[in-house]
Amino acid sequence: LVKADSLLTAFEIAKKRVTEREVAAGHKPASNPQIRVGEAMAAKLIDEMIEGDKAELMSAFAMPLPLATISELLGVPLEGNALIDQWSYDFKPALQFLPMDDTELAAANAAVEGLAGYFRDLVAERRRNPGDDLLSGLIAEADQGHLSDDEVVANAWGLYVAGHETSASLIGNAVVTFGRRVGGRSATRRCC
Repeated sequence: LVKADSLLTAFEIAKKRVTEREVAAGHKPASNPQIRVGEAMAAKLIDEMIEGDKAELMSAFAMPLPLATISELLGVPLEGNALIDQWSYDFKPALQFLPMDDTELAAANAAVEGLAGYFRDLVAERRRNPGDDLLSGLIAEADQGHLSDDEVVANAWGLYVAGHETSASLIGNAVVTFGRRVGGRSATRRCC
């Protein structure tokens, strides 16, 4: 099985209100321009798709947009996105609660270790050099005794695992639905 203590820590964090308080206090669009990164990133990705002859929506837009947005919100360097994306992908079979073969199990366990190690290092660096981001806010909560460092780490990588694939699927499904409702594929091709 995927390391149970990591999963249990992530589930216990969901019960805490500290993250909700941190998000509510300082990470609203009116008070924090990081939230608006999604709009700028969406425009950039759309421009890149328009410039090319063809673009595959999921790989050119739906997958990179939530990844970049979550990274910006947390203050995670964009250079880490490829690793986080791969670890999230490798961990996904564990979330399906279906039997895994030895290869999938090893990849899921390595993903948990990779994500946890990456975010432990980032928490240590951000503690030395805090920023105006959600991760720094969570670290401040930990420093006040409201969260442990393990909970900060699990919250950070949990946002990626929970938000990345689901947001990407939502974007893809929204475009398909739009195409069906507004005149079929030709409407989707014209707009997206």
